[in-house]
Amino acid sequence: MNPRPTSAPVRRGLRGRGLLVVWGAGDTTREATVDAGFNDWYTHEHLPERVATPGFRRARRWTTVDRRTPPVYLAAYETDDVDVLRSPAYLSALDDPTPGTAAHVPLMSGMSRTACRVVASSARGEGGDLAFVEFGPGPGDGADADPLRAFVVDDLVPELLGRPGTLAVHVAEVDLAVTTARDVTPTYRDVPTGVGRRFLLVEGAWPDPAATPALLDDLADRLAVRGADVGAAVGMRLLARITHDQVVSRKDAS
Repeated sequence: MNPRPTSAPVRRGLRGRGLLVVWGAGDTTREATVDAGFNDWYTHEHLPERVATPGFRRARRWTTVDRRTPPVYLAAYETDDVDVLRSPAYLSALDDPTPGTAAHVPLMSGMSRTACRVVASSARGEGGDLAFVEFGPGPGDGADADPLRAFVVDDLVPELLGRPGTLAVHVAEVDLAVTTARDVTPTYRDVPTGVGRRFLLVEGAWPDPAATPALLDDLADRLAVRGADVGAAVGMRLLARITHDQVVSRKDAS
């Protein structure tokens, strides 16, 4: 009889305590949002350009699975801490975009950009499937939603990580001061700022295509019962993963 597989140990999943979340459908009125040029720029130029910035650790990018509707994209950039996202090196990069970035950033006017603090991150690995939920406190909670955060971090995260196929669970929440620090840079002035929101990212390896939609419905219901204002809840697949050491050599970093 084959021995039962041993579960991988639970470790921190994200590589830093800051997370830049850029997501949305882009400018759906312009064909270039979904053509190869936009995606080639994002994958081969923009992700390496950003992750080469000091303090950036890893960049990953996903897209929605359901192609019956315009694609929704998600890019998540992991940083040492959230202050990297208002560092002189990062703001200088925003002020001096490459020609490709200058040409394609206007297509992101329908996307939202949020600098976040990571409040929870647990992983047994990395998954190609992603359940992505954007949520905020209920209208009666104001700025103080500690019970909601405690439920998500203390109860929901470990429960989700124990489910079959789940490999990582992360929770991040907006840092408004850091998010708006880039408003002084003209290149990204037309990309909307995400404020007052939280993000739940569940990575998995679920062979059944129905697994992710079922998980999203369950998460939306459970968060709503706890008073959360649930926004987007979408299933995605991984497009790209690039780490800092893949684009910056030891010599360049010294």
